[in-house]
Amino acid sequence: MYIAITGRETNLALAELEAVFGQIASLSKEVVGIELENLSYERLEHIGFTKKFAQTVKESVSLDVLANEIANAMLGDTEGTSKLSFGISWYCNKPANRRSYLDLAKKVKKQIQAHNRSARFIQPKEDFALNAAQIHYNNLFKKGCEIILYGNAYQPSIAITRWAFNPSLYSHRDYDRPARSAKVGMFPPKLAQVLINLASPKHTDIICDPFCGSGVVLQEGMYAGYNVVGSDNSEDMVVASQKNLDWFSKEFHPKNTFVLSQGDARNFTAPKSSFVVVSEGYLGPGLSEKPNHALLQPITTNLEKLYLDFFKCLVVQPNKPRAIVITLPFWQTTTGISYLNVIDQITDLGYTIRQFNSVNSAQLLYRRSQQIVGRQVLVVELKKTN
Repeated sequence: MYIAITGRETNLALAELEAVFGQIASLSKEVVGIELENLSYERLEHIGFTKKFAQTVKESVSLDVLANEIANAMLGDTEGTSKLSFGISWYCNKPANRRSYLDLAKKVKKQIQAHNRSARFIQPKEDFALNAAQIHYNNLFKKGCEIILYGNAYQPSIAITRWAFNPSLYSHRDYDRPARSAKVGMFPPKLAQVLINLASPKHTDIICDPFCGSGVVLQEGMYAGYNVVGSDNSEDMVVASQKNLDWFSKEFHPKNTFVLSQGDARNFTAPKSSFVVVSEGYLGPGLSEKPNHALLQPITTNLEKLYLDFFKCLVVQPNKPRAIVITLPFWQTTTGISYLNVIDQITDLGYTIRQFNSVNSAQLLYRRSQQIVGRQVLVVELKKTN
């Protein structure tokens, strides 16, 4: 069995993993079980909200033999490596005890040294789990390994990390884009990857973004191997997308193509071939403080009309999208959280909200703690007719 270690956006991570892999099992707050024969590492580069994937090598190990079993797993996995660097990350159902944790690491190190191999223990910077940067900085996939302990704290299972997201790749695709500022949008590439995965596009699908902004969804769609089509009502946004996608094409040399145009999403024209819609919708005007009801009401009225008109446009297209994944805004107000009142009207138009086994679809939300405006992720498709 393989396990995935999710990040802080647990609900979105669960939905994404289910959309990509099918049946999954939530084993604890951060650990998800996935039954796979083989893991496609190339595919993992396009998973947004999972930090690590690991392969289980031993289940339910008694604490009295845990150090020995960890050492045996490491030795068998790192043959030919004279100096073995390793870390131990704790994801069990009870917090680790610092003294017991360090004692375990010392015992493992001694076991390794008893086999005439030197060993270097890498201590986590925070808590009892290595972060992705530590894994890559210490080159653990070539010079050692990360051991993950999960499940019952008194009989943990042992897994070896096979993949961890690379922060430098995300940093380059995000912060180095030439048209990136608060004015043209700060949409994170990781969230764009999640939205694309939630749409479950086929390899031959076109990814369409009718609110393309600075082109992050289009960029990540190309990065994942899809042809993309984008449009935006703002000329400035189309110019920003063009700059960013030209830069991306020079940096990453994708084999697929992009097409951009200026246009209102409510007048969207579908391509003739199979496609999905993936988009960060318009989130409304920027707000510097939490709005009250009087301030927010005209904003929500205009946005509700915008989105309903957009969905009405899609439903009458001769060629229908296979799936629609879009973010709608919600707000932290002076009295609580406020959402757009459009879900019932959208379903009345002939759409159905995708339901997930692992998480309630109504809980697919993305908002940083200090942000006023958050994103509600909506995954829909047209109801099938007989």
